[in-house]
Amino acid sequence: MRKLIILAISVLALAIPAAGLAATTDANGVVTVSKGEIMAQFPGMNEKAFQTIAMTDRESLTGSNVFTATTDTGVGCSDGTTQHHSRNTIITTPINFTPIVNQSNGKTTGWTMTKGAQTIGENNTGGSRFPNYATICEGHGYVTSYFQSLEQSSSDVTSYTFNDTPVLINVQPYVAPAV
Repeated sequence: MRKLIILAISVLALAIPAAGLAATTDANGVVTVSKGEIMAQFPGMNEKAFQTIAMTDRESLTGSNVFTATTDTGVGCSDGTTQHHSRNTIITTPINFTPIVNQSNGKTTGWTMTKGAQTIGENNTGGSRFPNYATICEGHGYVTSYFQSLEQSSSDVTSYTFNDTPVLINVQPYVAPAV
């Protein structure tokens, strides 16, 4: 029982400092991620090991955001069936991290985050953005309802890695001071 209590206290002691860490956003929209926020997710990593990874020539901290919007249009046909056309729009945005280096000792103390150039792609049924109303009911009669059904959904996923290991970054929005 005593070991269980000590273990619970140890886990809480590790969780409390990490819970208070978050990336901050300034009035200009610049997001700063502290070294502590990343190191807290690697309890066994010491300062030397962290700096070795952080100071490599390749990017040690990376991220991306993928937003996917899906639309399914159901076209009603004269035989009573509904033929479907799906459209997926995928917007991918890389997240760039620039190291913040202490000039007096050359060590990384954090990073600033910026969004990279977005790429937009589509994946559509039949290769077209919209249903081909002239052919969608082939074998099922003719079109009786252009929008028999319409369903839309989306997902928005942002992910980060440090040295190719997934990490969490909690970005706090800027809150303007009350006037």
